[in-house]
Amino acid sequence: MHAVDACLKSAGSAPSPLHTHLPAATQELKTELLRIYADEESPVHNKLWSNAASLYLDMAEATRGDEARWIFANLAVLALPPGHDDPRILATGLRILSECCENDTRPGEARKVFASLVRMSKPDAKDTARAIRHLVLKNRLSDALYMIDWHIRQHWNHGAAPPSRGIMHTVMIQMKTVEQVLRLRPPPKPGRFVATPELYAEYTMALSILGNLLSENYLPLVPAHKEDITWLVKHLTHFYTLDYDVPSTSDAQASIYRTMPQFLHRLPCGRDPRSVSTTSRTSVPQPSCQADRAEFFLPVLSERTYNVLVQYALRHEEQPQWCRLVLEHMMHERNPPIVPDDVTANILLQQANKRHMHDLALLALEWGASSLSPDEPSVPAKMSSQRLLAHLDDALREENLFRVEGLIYHFVQSWLQCHERPEGVPAVQVLWRLYPQLRQRQTPSARIAWDPRILTASLYLAARSNSRGLTLHMWRLIKDHCETTQQKIAPESATVLMKKQVQSNEKRQDERVQQLCRIALQEYAWLMEHWSKHAHHPPAHMKLPIVDLWMMSMH
Repeated sequence: MHAVDACLKSAGSAPSPLHTHLPAATQELKTELLRIYADEESPVHNKLWSNAASLYLDMAEATRGDEARWIFANLAVLALPPGHDDPRILATGLRILSECCENDTRPGEARKVFASLVRMSKPDAKDTARAIRHLVLKNRLSDALYMIDWHIRQHWNHGAAPPSRGIMHTVMIQMKTVEQVLRLRPPPKPGRFVATPELYAEYTMALSILGNLLSENYLPLVPAHKEDITWLVKHLTHFYTLDYDVPSTSDAQASIYRTMPQFLHRLPCGRDPRSVSTTSRTSVPQPSCQADRAEFFLPVLSERTYNVLVQYALRHEEQPQWCRLVLEHMMHERNPPIVPDDVTANILLQQANKRHMHDLALLALEWGASSLSPDEPSVPAKMSSQRLLAHLDDALREENLFRVEGLIYHFVQSWLQCHERPEGVPAVQVLWRLYPQLRQRQTPSARIAWDPRILTASLYLAARSNSRGLTLHMWRLIKDHCETTQQKIAPESATVLMKKQVQSNEKRQDERVQQLCRIALQEYAWLMEHWSKHAHHPPAHMKLPIVDLWMMSMH
């Protein structure tokens, strides 16, 4: 103990032997105290432990900065015996932690102080709330989430109070802000942080910690109607789109990519633990057990979260079986069960169209058309063209934009009349419902039919019908509407037209090819003038068909 005392008293001197001699002196003292502690007949061991702890605490309280943190870390190495409760340890540790969080210390320093503190004491979530908030707002996210992770695990495993909703809300807002900065990479501005590899590393490690909590069923903490975890699920599923090369984050990245597949197979059910039959299981459900947390104790997910999971399963992972797993859970495993809403049906329909999944499209059409009971999903094995057209009429009447768009693309993929499908639905039957004026009817179109997304989808339908006349008729309708309303023609619509012009002219072998190509190029010139009025430049993906048309016109 004399060697330790000499090292501690040298704090502040130059050069200080703290970093070189204190660890060895602490280890020697620990070995000696453990030897004494093993002798149960010795009445002095408790007093010796207390005196040793006081020696470290006195000097830690009298110093600041690196030396205080180093002394406190060595006190943690000393490993106080079980039951040793000194209020000074908690107070001193919180003071050092607060200083570390408020000052611009090196990344990871706050985590080390907190790790030392929890080895000797058990701070409450409210004790560290101020320090955590400082770290979050300074973008030292990995240190902050390390501390939050410990508090959340203490909550479920030992019944301690969880982090407050205010803290979790602050984390959510800052994580969203950082993710946006990393994605958009805005130029530096006074008072704002910028995207850097260091910021990406902090965000990645913090998201990895949150992902581990989610996959191990420690989240969510609060019911879905208060503040759900949709934001976290979105960040986890879209993480791969952040294009940064930071080798130090490889382990955290791998952890993030493992999170969602694990979470999908153990979604919260929301069952009442009091309803468990004593004959069906040998023990009472415990919050410390992962399976019990998922089945009984975690708040159930919101409809928004389920929709994000469906989108993730189909769009990002292309796993229909995962999608079925999510749908099965929300309708049968969740308590209370919920029926997929219009948003779910639209997601299913859009993804089914992109991946040519006919059965899934039928399922989405029926879910979007009626309110089904979870126990009676009346989905037909086949569907008539008249029923499909009736779905379109209903969607137009309800002004369900995404459903109308999905139905149009579903017609293109599975029902459009063509050489390979002579019994299919003619394109005009769909377009006449959307735009009665195409057949000189005075009936006005539905309001959403003039949405740029629907106009583009309708033009695509006309182009896929192999009818050049119908395509040009639809294009003139779009031009007239945009000129009348002073709206900009969507670049996607123009791209559809130009690609159709190229395909049509490639099939022709007569002398009219040059004339038709010149007409198409005149349309392009009109588009350039139209877009210039709206200060818009043509998209890059339009250049290739324009070059093709120009080359055709030269031959």
